[in-house]
Amino acid sequence: MVEFQNAYWNLTAAVYTGDDVTIDNALTADADADIQVLGPFVAGDAGTVRRFRCTVVVPPAYVTLFLAAPLMPRQAWETVRAQIIADGHEAACEPLTNYLRLALTIVNTGDTKSPIAIAPPTAPLADNFLLDRRHSILTQDFPVLNTALAGIHHNEIANELHTLVTVTQNANADANARRLAAQNKTPTDLLGATGSITLQRYSHQNNINNAPNVWTLMANRKKSQHLNIWQWEVNRVKEILNELQLQFVVDASAVEVLKSL
Repeated sequence: MVEFQNAYWNLTAAVYTGDDVTIDNALTADADADIQVLGPFVAGDAGTVRRFRCTVVVPPAYVTLFLAAPLMPRQAWETVRAQIIADGHEAACEPLTNYLRLALTIVNTGDTKSPIAIAPPTAPLADNFLLDRRHSILTQDFPVLNTALAGIHHNEIANELHTLVTVTQNANADANARRLAAQNKTPTDLLGATGSITLQRYSHQNNINNAPNVWTLMANRKKSQHLNIWQWEVNRVKEILNELQLQFVVDASAVEVLKSL
């Protein structure tokens, strides 16, 4: 919000300005990009005499060009006018084009700025009502900026974090339980119910968990390890029986026969 003075709408004295071709040719011929003004133009130059207001309304379609970066008169002419021509809006945007035309023009030799160059409006000191109003708009659009609700927001965040932590802990606990279950399989997981009964009968055990440990190892190891497990078991029994000279090599078919109890 600024204080916009009535003088900003006043008309200037009559000024001779160049037409589009004259201005474009002058800018093209001037290799110094720092030159921001042209003129003074005289009656022999292609152009016209005009009176201008010190303020012009910028059509909404071109506001962003002025907001993107500060534009000097030459930059505005070369950028904004070029976009107006590209859009085919020369007639509708004639007031803006004429304003830019005068912004490029000096009246007297030695001048450094256009007659429409005026001090920009200044923002008044904000009173408490204006500050409160602005703050209420901000907090309405961005509730997180409302310090009065900070405690509520903090509690909501804490609750959400607690829920997230709880869900994560439960998920980890479930994963650990599944991992432990996968590492503590019984012979029944390997042989099935019927095979377990057969193994109990062959091993003279009332509880499948009391079956020889080799079956528990088989249940908890990868299939690729089963052959080695049985060969180790055979070697262990040979040592117990003191029959190490016996040659007994376990092959894959023998393992499959054992697992098909």
